[in-house]
Parts: sequence; structure tokens; C-alpha cells
Amino acid sequence: MDSNESGKEVVDIVDKNGKVIGQATRSEVYKKGLLHPAVNIVVVNQKGQIFIQQRSSKKILPLYWDISASEHVKSGEDYKSAAIRGLKEELSIIAPVKLLREKHIQRNEYIKEQTCSIEYELVELYGVVYGGKIVIDKDEIAEGKFISFEKLCELIKNNQIKFSPWGA
Repeated sequence: MDSNESGKEVVDIVDKNGKVIGQATRSEVYKKGLLHPAVNIVVVNQKGQIFIQQRSSKKILPLYWDISASEHVKSGEDYKSAAIRGLKEELSIIAPVKLLREKHIQRNEYIKEQTCSIEYELVELYGVVYGGKIVIDKDEIAEGKFISFEKLCELIKNNQIKFSPWGA
């Protein structure tokens, strides 16, 4: 989905408890900072390494490194289904996911092309242990790799990689 199409996608607007209180386009959600549901997914291999992805040059925070996968929850979809869908769409992974963290709010602001985007999400965090082949969606992800948590923390701490604020 290109950035123009994704901006027209309709998402649910929720209150802090996750109750749907309205709908808006994705571009409107970012422009107005409306709370909407999302999931983050962490993929770990049998060695305990985490899969990180480098965001596409077309996305907010282009070429920043990020957690394994993230996804907006589609209207009428539950969080777990969105996590399973996100894994399949972004990484070609079909596997059961486990809830790691209940709903929590994440808020970040970005300037892109002189426009302020406000990412205001009610997020659930999921995880999966996976040892199969990963095929990345090149429209979403520039590249991806497994890395030890210790090495990742070291790279972030020493400013050796740019990492998304919600993933760090």
C-alpha cells in the first residue's frame, strides 16, 4: 500500500479503554493526533535474538530501525488478529502470537515535509518465537536482521543506529 492509499484508509478512533468512539482516515488521525488502536510485534529466534527492521524510505521516520513489525488495527478487527495479519503481511510469518503487554498509550510527534504528524496509539505488544524463513515486504521494510538484545541496546545507547522512539 503506497503512502497515498494508506492515508485514505479508515481506522477506528478509541477512548483510553479501547472503546470505539468514531472513525477517521489515517491521514486525519495523524494530523489531529486522534487515539487509535495498533499492535507491535516482537519476533525472537531460538538463540534469543530479536528481529529488527529498517523502515522503508516511504514511511514516517524513513530508514530508522524498528521493532519486528507494527500494524494498525483495522476497523472491526481485534488486536490479536491485527498482530497475526501484520506478521504475515510484513514478514511472511504465519505463527501463533502471545500477548506480552496489555493496552498502553504511545504518543510521538514527527515533522515530515513541513507537516506535523502525531502518532497517538492504544497499543498491545505481542511476541512470537520463530525459526523459519523471513521474507520482508519491500514496500514496508528496507531490510531486516536478527540481533542480540545486548548488542541492540549498545548500538542505541552509543547512537550508532537511529531507532524508532516506540521501539527503543
